[in-house]
Amino acid sequence: MDGKPVCCGDLLNAMPCDICSPNNSLVVASKELLLPVRSNSPDYGGDWDDTTLASLDPSVLYPTPSSSSSLPKPARMPRVESSVVQANPSTSLLLDHAIYVKLKHDKKAKVSELTALTKSVGGILDGNQTGYCVICWVWKKKRQILTSSHRYFIDCKSKEDRFVVHAIGWIDLKKKFRFENYKYCWRCGLPQGDFSLATHPTFRMGVILKCPFDDLVVLLIWYIIHTEEVWNQACIAFPDLTSGMSMKDITTWLTKEETHLFYNGLELVIWFWSTYKNSLLDL
Repeated sequence: MDGKPVCCGDLLNAMPCDICSPNNSLVVASKELLLPVRSNSPDYGGDWDDTTLASLDPSVLYPTPSSSSSLPKPARMPRVESSVVQANPSTSLLLDHAIYVKLKHDKKAKVSELTALTKSVGGILDGNQTGYCVICWVWKKKRQILTSSHRYFIDCKSKEDRFVVHAIGWIDLKKKFRFENYKYCWRCGLPQGDFSLATHPTFRMGVILKCPFDDLVVLLIWYIIHTEEVWNQACIAFPDLTSGMSMKDITTWLTKEETHLFYNGLELVIWFWSTYKNSLLDL
């Protein structure tokens, strides 16, 4: 910007660009992956092929930075005309766009799984029965029609049951979940906004709406935590979870939201449904 030529090697911890290091393995691999999905017009017009970009190898999208001492240092940075810049977007811009498309595609795929889950479980809306009790469905392996008077765990009991195991404590866990307004439903914990499910009403300021999937996420999490076989598999799928964790540590992890992901509790439910849905759909 000050008119002085600078190359990537002059910048601390900078990655080599396609101008400073045109033969860099990342640059070559990126061009091979990214450029073919553009249209063949000279000005690179047209839309991205989102499906192709979503399937990119993550190792290409997230390279390990190199030290500045290992980068080539040309005497001068070649002058690039503005018209060339407009016609040929830099590799870094192409990568940024590819990463964005892949992450969005991944979250949309998760929304599809959650939609399938809600369709299988159903819910209750405006007093009308639309599904089944989550506890009876996942814990007792039976279809119990959900009504407005059906109380989780209490009315899930059969005559021969003294109680439903692990019924005490789930409400305390529920109180730990606090969401940004209109990002997640505060009743069920499912996503809103750009990733809202077609089966879930969209909440808007000043409009009173009822959630058809009350406590869905927290109840499934409670089941996962207290079902030894499922919990052991979850600890394998999520390295931060261990079989001997305290409930306090589990809760801290569940309510954390990693970059580009849903909060961990919802990610856990998505994993559970994706892993066990075949047996649940057979009920």
